[in-house]
Amino acid sequence: MSDHIPDATKMISDTPRTDNRTTYNEYGEWVNSSFARLLENELNRSNEMFRKLHIHALNLNDRIRLMKEAGDVMESDLKSLRSMINDMTGLGTHENSGTEKWNKANEQEL
Repeated sequence: MSDHIPDATKMISDTPRTDNRTTYNEYGEWVNSSFARLLENELNRSNEMFRKLHIHALNLNDRIRLMKEAGDVMESDLKSLRSMINDMTGLGTHENSGTEKWNKANEQEL
């Protein structure tokens, strides 16, 4: 590894590996086909990994949405039950820490 600081006036290539393996002759520039295949295989694996991660992220977002909907229904049911208990007993009810945590979690954006 070099301690040399690169020249800031020189352009940095987007394709340093290809540039390093490029051959120039009277017909132009080219790279070896085995190197091109290697790059294409790496690109295909990267694209497949990205596709899988994207699908996984979409699935997680769907699960989060469904859990929020279910939590909202449970919170609504709990409020109704508390109201019924209060009406039947005349005793006041209070929110528990679980409801408070749910409300706090719902205030946060994902």
